[in-house]
Amino acid sequence: MKNDIIYLISVTGTPDEDGFTSEEKTEFRCFAEVRDVKYTEYYQASLAGYSASVVVSVNEADFEIPKPRPSKVRIGDTEYRIVRRYRKKTQNSVELTLEEIEDVDGG
Repeated sequence: MKNDIIYLISVTGTPDEDGFTSEEKTEFRCFAEVRDVKYTEYYQASLAGYSASVVVSVNEADFEIPKPRPSKVRIGDTEYRIVRRYRKKTQNSVELTLEEIEDVDGG
Protein backbone atom coordinates (compact mmCIF):
# COMPACT_ATOMS: atom_id res chain seq x y z
CA MET A 1 0.00 0.00 0.00
CA LYS A 2 1.40 3.39 -1.01
CA ASN A 3 1.05 5.39 2.21
CA ASP A 4 4.61 6.71 2.73
CA ILE A 5 5.47 10.23 1.56
CA ILE A 6 8.61 10.67 -0.53
CA TYR A 7 10.00 13.43 -2.72
CA LEU A 8 11.09 12.74 -6.30
CA ILE A 9 13.96 15.08 -7.18
CA SER A 10 14.72 16.36 -10.68
CA VAL A 11 18.16 17.91 -11.09
CA THR A 12 19.13 20.43 -13.75
CA GLY A 13 22.47 22.11 -14.25
CA THR A 14 22.83 25.76 -15.20
CA PRO A 15 26.23 27.24 -16.06
CA ASP A 16 27.04 30.58 -14.42
CA GLU A 17 29.03 33.43 -16.00
CA ASP A 18 32.34 31.76 -14.97
CA GLY A 19 31.38 28.50 -16.66
CA PHE A 20 30.73 26.55 -13.46
CA THR A 21 27.55 24.50 -13.37
CA SER A 22 25.25 24.97 -10.41
CA GLU A 23 22.81 22.20 -9.56
CA GLU A 24 19.15 23.16 -9.24
CA LYS A 25 16.81 20.67 -7.59
CA THR A 26 13.04 20.50 -8.00
CA GLU A 27 11.14 18.26 -5.58
CA PHE A 28 7.79 16.58 -6.26
CA ARG A 29 5.89 15.11 -3.30
CA CYS A 30 4.12 11.80 -3.83
CA PHE A 31 2.92 8.68 -2.07
CA ALA A 32 4.99 5.52 -2.26
CA GLU A 33 5.47 2.11 -0.76
CA VAL A 34 8.89 2.00 0.90
CA ARG A 35 10.50 -1.35 1.70
CA ASP A 36 13.86 -2.75 2.63
CA VAL A 37 16.10 -4.30 0.01
CA LYS A 38 15.92 -8.08 -0.15
CA TYR A 39 19.13 -10.07 0.11
CA THR A 40 19.17 -11.05 -3.57
CA GLU A 41 18.62 -7.42 -4.65
CA TYR A 42 21.42 -6.27 -2.36
CA TYR A 43 23.77 -8.95 -3.68
CA GLN A 44 22.97 -8.20 -7.35
CA ALA A 45 23.48 -4.48 -6.75
CA SER A 46 26.83 -5.18 -5.14
CA LEU A 47 27.90 -7.20 -8.19
CA ALA A 48 26.88 -4.26 -10.42
CA GLY A 49 29.03 -1.87 -8.40
CA TYR A 50 26.51 -0.01 -6.26
CA SER A 51 24.90 -0.41 -2.85
CA ALA A 52 21.12 -0.80 -2.84
CA SER A 53 19.63 0.75 0.31
CA VAL A 54 15.86 0.98 -0.21
CA VAL A 55 13.24 0.07 -2.80
CA VAL A 56 10.22 2.31 -3.36
CA SER A 57 7.18 1.82 -5.54
CA VAL A 58 5.39 4.90 -6.92
CA ASN A 59 2.45 5.34 -9.27
CA GLU A 60 3.63 5.51 -12.87
CA ALA A 61 1.75 8.78 -13.43
CA ASP A 62 3.51 10.42 -10.46
CA PHE A 63 6.92 9.36 -11.75
CA GLU A 64 6.21 10.94 -15.16
CA ILE A 65 5.18 14.37 -13.81
CA PRO A 66 8.58 15.89 -12.83
CA LYS A 67 10.66 17.10 -15.78
CA PRO A 68 13.38 16.19 -16.36
CA ARG A 69 12.86 12.64 -15.13
CA PRO A 70 13.79 12.31 -11.42
CA SER A 71 17.30 11.09 -10.63
CA LYS A 72 17.09 11.30 -6.84
CA VAL A 73 14.62 10.65 -4.04
CA ARG A 74 14.36 12.14 -0.58
CA ILE A 75 12.80 10.13 2.25
CA GLY A 76 12.73 12.16 5.45
CA ASP A 77 16.14 13.82 5.75
CA THR A 78 17.97 11.21 3.68
CA GLU A 79 18.67 11.65 -0.02
CA TYR A 80 19.08 8.69 -2.38
CA ARG A 81 20.25 8.25 -5.96
CA ILE A 82 18.00 6.21 -8.26
CA VAL A 83 20.19 3.36 -9.50
CA ARG A 84 17.52 1.23 -11.16
CA ARG A 85 13.94 1.70 -12.24
CA TYR A 86 11.54 -1.02 -13.23
CA ARG A 87 8.11 -0.41 -14.70
CA LYS A 88 5.43 -2.80 -13.39
CA LYS A 89 2.79 -2.52 -16.09
CA THR A 90 0.27 -4.77 -14.35
CA GLN A 91 0.24 -2.48 -11.31
CA ASN A 92 0.71 0.86 -13.16
CA SER A 93 3.68 1.58 -10.93
CA VAL A 94 7.42 2.15 -11.13
CA GLU A 95 9.76 0.38 -8.72
CA LEU A 96 12.89 2.38 -7.87
CA THR A 97 16.01 0.88 -6.33
CA LEU A 98 17.82 3.56 -4.35
CA GLU A 99 21.37 4.05 -3.12
CA GLU A 100 21.94 6.37 -0.17
CA ILE A 101 24.02 9.42 -1.02
CA GLU A 102 26.82 9.82 1.50
CA ASP A 103 27.21 13.26 3.04
CA VAL A 104 30.71 14.26 1.88
CA ASP A 105 31.08 17.30 4.15
CA GLY A 106 30.03 15.36 7.24
CA GLY A 107 27.32 17.82 8.18
